[in-house]
Amino acid sequence: MGLNVGQMVSELRRMTVTELRRKYAEGFGEQTRLGNRHWPQGGIV
Repeated sequence: MGLNVGQMVSELRRMTVTELRRKYAEGFGEQTRLGNRHWPQGGIV
């Protein structure tokens, strides 16, 4: 099954900071303390 990166990025852009922080924790196994919207998003993508 192929990944649709464009769709994934689009979904990330619509997420709130809280949702992005949760997604980051799921992917990296640790919490981020930063509230900057772009940093967690960049780490996920």
